[in-house]
Amino acid sequence: MESQLRVLELCIAPDQIHFLKFILEAYDGLGLLSTVSAATGEVQIRFPSACQGEVLSLLSSMASRLEYEEIKVDDLC
Repeated sequence: MESQLRVLELCIAPDQIHFLKFILEAYDGLGLLSTVSAATGEVQIRFPSACQGEVLSLLSSMASRLEYEEIKVDDLC
Protein backbone atom coordinates (compact mmCIF):
# COMPACT_ATOMS: atom_id res chain seq x y z
CA MET A 1 0.00 0.00 0.00
CA GLU A 2 1.36 3.39 -1.02
CA SER A 3 1.27 6.20 1.51
CA GLN A 4 0.12 9.57 0.28
CA LEU A 5 2.06 12.63 1.39
CA ARG A 6 0.27 15.55 3.00
CA VAL A 7 1.45 19.06 3.72
CA LEU A 8 0.39 21.10 6.73
CA GLU A 9 0.99 24.84 6.51
CA LEU A 10 1.43 26.72 9.77
CA CYS A 11 2.25 30.20 10.90
CA ILE A 12 4.41 30.22 14.04
CA ALA A 13 6.60 32.75 15.81
CA PRO A 14 9.73 33.11 13.67
CA ASP A 15 11.99 32.45 16.67
CA GLN A 16 10.29 29.05 17.17
CA ILE A 17 11.07 27.62 13.72
CA HIS A 18 14.29 25.93 14.87
CA PHE A 19 12.56 24.51 17.95
CA LEU A 20 9.83 22.89 15.84
CA LYS A 21 12.41 21.56 13.37
CA PHE A 22 14.42 19.90 16.14
CA ILE A 23 11.30 18.36 17.69
CA LEU A 24 10.22 16.89 14.35
CA GLU A 25 13.72 15.52 13.76
CA ALA A 26 13.54 13.78 17.14
CA TYR A 27 10.50 11.85 15.89
CA ASP A 28 12.46 10.13 13.13
CA GLY A 29 10.40 9.89 9.95
CA LEU A 30 7.31 11.63 11.31
CA GLY A 31 7.58 14.75 9.19
CA LEU A 32 9.86 17.16 7.38
CA LEU A 33 9.75 20.88 8.14
CA SER A 34 10.38 23.47 5.41
CA THR A 35 10.46 27.21 5.97
CA VAL A 36 8.33 29.21 3.54
CA SER A 37 9.11 32.59 5.12
CA ALA A 38 11.45 33.00 8.07
CA ALA A 39 10.35 36.61 8.49
CA THR A 40 6.66 35.77 8.98
CA GLY A 41 7.05 32.29 10.48
CA GLU A 42 5.29 30.45 7.65
CA VAL A 43 6.35 26.80 7.58
CA GLN A 44 5.24 23.56 5.98
CA ILE A 45 5.34 20.10 7.48
CA ARG A 46 5.31 17.24 4.97
CA PHE A 47 4.28 13.86 6.35
CA PRO A 48 2.74 10.54 5.29
CA SER A 49 -1.05 10.68 5.48
CA ALA A 50 -0.95 7.71 7.86
CA CYS A 51 0.89 9.94 10.38
CA GLN A 52 -1.56 12.85 10.33
CA GLY A 53 -3.01 11.97 13.75
CA GLU A 54 0.45 11.79 15.30
CA VAL A 55 1.55 15.10 13.75
CA LEU A 56 -1.59 16.91 14.94
CA SER A 57 -1.33 15.30 18.37
CA LEU A 58 2.31 16.38 18.69
CA LEU A 59 1.43 19.96 17.74
CA SER A 60 -1.47 19.96 20.18
CA SER A 61 0.75 18.73 23.00
CA MET A 62 3.17 21.59 22.33
CA ALA A 63 0.46 24.27 22.12
CA SER A 64 1.49 25.97 25.37
CA ARG A 65 5.09 26.27 24.18
CA LEU A 66 4.52 26.72 20.45
CA GLU A 67 1.72 29.07 19.50
CA TYR A 68 0.66 28.39 15.94
CA GLU A 69 -2.08 29.05 13.46
CA GLU A 70 -2.98 26.24 11.08
CA ILE A 71 -3.31 27.57 7.57
CA LYS A 72 -4.25 24.40 5.69
CA VAL A 73 -3.62 20.72 5.12
CA ASP A 74 -3.32 19.49 1.53
CA ASP A 75 -2.46 16.30 -0.29
CA LEU A 76 0.82 16.46 -2.22
CA CYS A 77 0.43 13.44 -4.48
